[in-house]
Amino acid sequence: MILSLFLSKLIGLSLVFTCLSVLINNTIYQRIAKDVLNMPLMLIVLGELDIILGLLIILFHNVWVWNWQVLITLLGWFIIIRGVIRVLFPQQVLAFATKLINSDHFFKVLNLIAGLFLLIGLFLTYKGFAG
Repeated sequence: MILSLFLSKLIGLSLVFTCLSVLINNTIYQRIAKDVLNMPLMLIVLGELDIILGLLIILFHNVWVWNWQVLITLLGWFIIIRGVIRVLFPQQVLAFATKLINSDHFFKVLNLIAGLFLLIGLFLTYKGFAG
């Protein structure tokens, strides 16, 4: 339980600050996304970092219980899967990202995802500090 509280604070606050930054600085994040498209190596590096981060979460917190703690485990698996997809299928990821970034719906999708993860971050932060 102590590890769950620590990870909920760490992951929760990280999600809150990052998602708020994305929602406030939408245009900058669109430019960053376009920059990553021009540097495929960055996609691989980010994928490797995802795999490492996700594995750290899962190796230390692979908790399958029917309460809020499973959210940490699910996030760990999500991060691993995202990293594996980036590393194994970089061309497909770049093609999909290019389509999305150049579409009229990019800001809506970006804001929807950031809003969802902001809520998850707020929930985890609350759980971590409320104990």
